[in-house]
Amino acid sequence: AAGKSEEARSELRTAREETKAAYHQVRTVVADLRQQAELEDFGEAVRRTATELAERLGMQVTCEVAGRTTLPVSSRQHVLAIIQEALVNAHRHGHTRRATVRLTTNRKDAAVEVSDEGAGFDPGAVPREGRYGLIIMQERAQMAGGHLGLDSSPDRGTLVTVRLPGAAS
Repeated sequence: AAGKSEEARSELRTAREETKAAYHQVRTVVADLRQQAELEDFGEAVRRTATELAERLGMQVTCEVAGRTTLPVSSRQHVLAIIQEALVNAHRHGHTRRATVRLTTNRKDAAVEVSDEGAGFDPGAVPREGRYGLIIMQERAQMAGGHLGLDSSPDRGTLVTVRLPGAAS
């Protein structure tokens, strides 16, 4: 350790700066989610969330909205966070440049789908340790009053679906 104290101080300063930047980025994302969720029209919130994230990631995202959905603001926040996580995963892990977000309603329920043309994966082979994205999406879907579906396989892309019973209006 002798002679390495300045190097250690420099690394600690860098780590502190990166931690502060990450903290501010998380706060910005949470504030954006709250603002989007509070928009009167949930379809517009879905469009805006998908479009803004696509710009940041450098992806092309098509957004389709059919029908109107009535959800409490807290449930909207969870669904918008799931959309963000699914798009980030498609970009980071699926290495895709294109994805589609669909919000559809019928008489009984609403569904949000995020599909991509990426690498896909075997959901049964995902290591659980240190990987929380899928678990958090499942928990968020439950907190929103719905459930999460996942369909993926290698070289076929991924489809993430959130079904929300009784959310149609």
